[in-house]
Parts: sequence; structure tokens; C-alpha cells
Amino acid sequence: MHPSPGEGPLFACVTSFRMFSGESTFCIHVSERMITNPLPVACELERWLRNEAERLRVTVTPIRFDESKEWEFIEGALRHRTGRFFSVVGVEARGGRFPEEGVSQPLVDQPEVGILGVLLRRREGEVEMLAQAKAEPGNIGCVHLAPTVQATRSNYERVHEGKPTPYLSYFLSEGERELDELQSEQGRFFLRKRNRNMAVWVSEEVEAEPGYRWTPLREVVGLLHRAHTVNSDLRSVLACMDWSVFGESPSPDAFGDSLRASLGVVSSEENTEVDDWFAKVRCGAGFKLERLPLDRLSGWEWTTTRLEDAGNLRFWVRQMDVKAPGREVAYWDQPMLGCRGETDEVLCCRVEEGMPRFAVALRTDAGVEGGVEMGLPRPAPAEGTTSVRFEVATSEEGGRFYQVVSRYQLWVVEGDVPFADEVCWMTLGQVKRQISLENRVSNELRGAVALLLPVMWGPLA
Repeated sequence: MHPSPGEGPLFACVTSFRMFSGESTFCIHVSERMITNPLPVACELERWLRNEAERLRVTVTPIRFDESKEWEFIEGALRHRTGRFFSVVGVEARGGRFPEEGVSQPLVDQPEVGILGVLLRRREGEVEMLAQAKAEPGNIGCVHLAPTVQATRSNYERVHEGKPTPYLSYFLSEGERELDELQSEQGRFFLRKRNRNMAVWVSEEVEAEPGYRWTPLREVVGLLHRAHTVNSDLRSVLACMDWSVFGESPSPDAFGDSLRASLGVVSSEENTEVDDWFAKVRCGAGFKLERLPLDRLSGWEWTTTRLEDAGNLRFWVRQMDVKAPGREVAYWDQPMLGCRGETDEVLCCRVEEGMPRFAVALRTDAGVEGGVEMGLPRPAPAEGTTSVRFEVATSEEGGRFYQVVSRYQLWVVEGDVPFADEVCWMTLGQVKRQISLENRVSNELRGAVALLLPVMWGPLA
């Protein structure tokens, strides 16, 4: 799957594909110079990221499940030989918002709480973050801008027997914390997975190691609308942060000014209504989740090379051999999830009496803790009443998903818009409050909210 010219990917990578035909196999090695985006380099940060992509090459090769040196089937699930990292398990959800006949699918089971953390400092009146150029096997373009620390507990405890995680101590000690929240991951793929979203201030001099760079936060904002450039973990942390760190510089336009005004509107009466709405739906959204062996999932086809939805081809699971010389471990193999096609994620905005409000729906996925969380609605566009302010293609969680693409859009709508879900129209301040309450707002909605930052602040001049 490759984005169209003009929107990325920006970087170079090498991919190796093995094609299977019965008992025989043959290999096709494809070397892709993926510097196809004709857009000029936006800033020094982007130039550095491109250079890091040239240095941090990743090779990904699909293999048969029985070729794995590290993973095996244990009690109907794909598990690592150590029992750590994560597993791929089968589940069936029924009742609540799911049909009584049930919905079966695989999920990534990773009960460990990981750390997604950024280091912050103040330099000459500007807030800077220590950004990481992170190479992941599932990223389109391979190397994306990431938090300073992006690590599972198994990784930072070095179960892989590889190199230690740089800067980890800042997030395990009692420092000056700007942010420390427990937030969910994608419920359609993860089983109740949560990570700590963190931001920590440092006052002492902290040297940037190879693959890391101190950069103004506003330069990061300037890259948020570049396709396949800022990863989903960093977008989540940015959405959770107190946005006062971006300063008081003017917005790019009047719409950006109105969004800043909406950020400051948090009505206690409306907050109570939203909280009651969420609590009422969550109380009635419980469903039964039963674990099943992967080879017994209804509607899924199991072969030596993949587990795939035999119905509408929503997604699949494959074992991937990975070579990444710049990572903590240079070689490993792992199962990865992939999707057929792209997913449209639409953030809808409606201006009421000069105040922007956003449509927030209550969505249910099999992997969601508590049965329901606030997410993006599924709108039916009405011709002539919608303008698209931006559209950004992103790679989702390249450490577990293989080239899973979400296309985020901001729609500014007029009048009533038909939705497939019940929605609540909230100011940006109310949405940010819900994010701060932890475990209420989906990863997708947090990612969409982060993409508002360039509209409100714009890149660093």
C-alpha cells in the first residue's frame, strides 16, 4: 500500500516479500527509494529526520508461523517464548452493543503498561522537546518522529537482552512532571491496552544521543500535517499535554483564533451533562468477552502463513522477520496485524454562535476497557454543507501494525449532519477535559485533536 504522490512517504526503507505457493516458496526482494514527496523540507527537524531515515534502515520479510525462532502457539494463542512482550489471542464479543451471535477476531494482548514520555526544557523563551527518530517495522517510511521514550515494560526491563532504553530514568524518578496520564490504545486491535502518557521537565543539560534531537515544540507542530511523519504515540502525548506550553503567538487565521477561544470554554453545567451521558451509556454497554483459540475463530481462515478474515477482509495477522540495525536489538521476528485499505477518521466541527464545537460519539470495540469510550463519529457527508480543513494520512502504531493507514480529516459543517452514532457537541475545552480524566477518550480521537495544533499555532516562524 503506497500513498499517492505529494503526500509521502518521505523516507527510504527496504522491504523483502516472500510469496507462498503450495509447498514451494520463492522470494522477491524489493528495494524502494521512498523519497517521493515533492514538498520541500519544512524545517531543520524534517531534514534531520530524513537523514536519520537513511541511517536507520529496516528490512521486513513475511515468514511462515513455523519459521519463527521466538514465537509459538501455546493454548491457542501466539506467544513469545519468554511469556513477555505481547500475545495474539482470539476473542468473541457478544451482548451489549455487539450482536447476540457474537463477533470473533484476534486481538493483541499486552497487559504491561508502557511509557510514552517526552523530555521538555525551556531555552531562550521557547519550549523544546527531546524528539526521537524511531524506526518501526510497520511504519510507512520506516522512521517517524516519536516521544523521547517509547517502550513497553518488557523492552525497558531488557527482556530482549539488547541495549538499554535511553533517558528512561527521567520517567521512573520523581521529577517535575508536566503530564502523567494512563490512556488507552486502539481498542479495535488491542485488548484493554493502556500506556502512561508522560512529559517531564529538565533543568540540567541533557545531551542528545544519536537518533535524538532537541527541537522546539512548534517545529514538531509544523510536521503534524506531513503524511507518515509524526507517530501515533507522540500525537497522543501532545493531545494530553497542557497546550499553554505552545505560548501566546498569533494563530495562523481567524479559524485558529476561534479554536483557541473554544479551548477556554469549559462549562461546569455542560461538563455534568457530558459526564452523566458517558456514565449512563457505559453502564449499559457491558458485553461478554470470551477467549477462543485462534484456529477456532468463526469467519477467520487459518493457514501456515496468515490468519485472515475470510468475510470482508478487514484485517490479518502475519509473522514478520525484522532487521533493524539501529534498534535495541538488531534482529527479531514477531506477529503483526495489517488492514485491507485505509480507515477514514473524521473530526467534525460545527460553529455555533461563533464558537466551534466538535461531534464526539460513544464507540464500542472488542478491546475497549469498560465497553465504551469517547471517539470519532461516523458521519454521512451532506453535499454543499461541508468544508475539509485538512486531511493527513498517518501510519498507526508501527511496532504492532504493518502499514495500517488512517486518513484523518477535519470537517467544518453547517447545520445538522446525519451520524451513524449518537453524538454530543463539545467545545475544545470540554474535549480536552475528557482526555485529562483518563481512559475515556479513544486513541483515534486524541490523535485527531493533536492535529488541530497546526491550525491553532502553526509552525515555528
